[in-house]
Amino acid sequence: TLMTHSTPTRPLVGAIRWDAWHGDVSMPGKAVQHALSPERYHWRLPFFAVADGETAVIDGAAPGVMEREIAYASAAGIDYWAFDWYRPDDGLSTARSLYLSSAQRGDVKWCLIVGTSGFRDEDRHWLVEQFKTPGYQKVLGDRPLMYVFDANRRCGAMVKALRDDTAAAACPQPFIVLMCWSPEIAEAAAATGADAIGAYVNPLGNGATFASGMANERARWEAWRRTGCQMVPTVTTGWDPRPFLDHPVRWYPGATETNWGERATPDQVAEQLAASLEFVNRHPGSTLANTALIYAWNENAEGGWIVPTLEETQNGGVPVRLD
Repeated sequence: TLMTHSTPTRPLVGAIRWDAWHGDVSMPGKAVQHALSPERYHWRLPFFAVADGETAVIDGAAPGVMEREIAYASAAGIDYWAFDWYRPDDGLSTARSLYLSSAQRGDVKWCLIVGTSGFRDEDRHWLVEQFKTPGYQKVLGDRPLMYVFDANRRCGAMVKALRDDTAAAACPQPFIVLMCWSPEIAEAAAATGADAIGAYVNPLGNGATFASGMANERARWEAWRRTGCQMVPTVTTGWDPRPFLDHPVRWYPGATETNWGERATPDQVAEQLAASLEFVNRHPGSTLANTALIYAWNENAEGGWIVPTLEETQNGGVPVRLD
């Protein structure tokens, strides 16, 4: 179990969404469906998949699936989803569109991770309008939360343009978190005018135990904090992209026989999340956004997820909760 919403003082809990789980709608959708089709990977399949022998159909765009996802996330204690950005004409935006059109969307808020694909002027204008909506996740009272994937100093122009557009719209300034792989991202945050730093994921390979990964990740939280920047701790629920060894994909060339870690137990995931929330409460001066971010809701192919699986729901198990 992960966390309930009822604890009045607990920090916000967000979960990253990467949404290629729509079968034939896009090239990545076809690729991940193919990668998880071998029977040895069926334990990773999200609850809405259909598996038979050496095949799997993974259609998260089917009617009712998004509403079940929202219900599972809300019951688990997820406060918001952080959607990886893809343009409306890209199949990878399908889940975001389904979420935004769902009558149940108010049960889980949302924010955006930009930098995962091109972000044009019209996209920025659209996002500023979304900032004004009650369902967009706010921090520090009324500041819209936003993350930037694989960030660097070149993000400065985008950050400035977004801040200018936000000011012109008479909207509170967004709280912008740069995501990278080491504490040196603090230099980019200072240079670009971003508010905080963090990570998309904190992987540990070489077949490391999950306990080792937990310790490594907690050390990274401290390293980010010691930069003096505001920061958001990321909780990595797993790392094992080996399905891409058999079925290589162009966006992820890093799958190797050693680039993976041990599968976590639900109790270990809950323990690591609890540690992240305790970290936020222990260092309020460094974590003003008062949130932790989970990798991930649905990175099932890369190895990090908390979305209920087909195996869990078929066997009558209780889907993951965060208390």
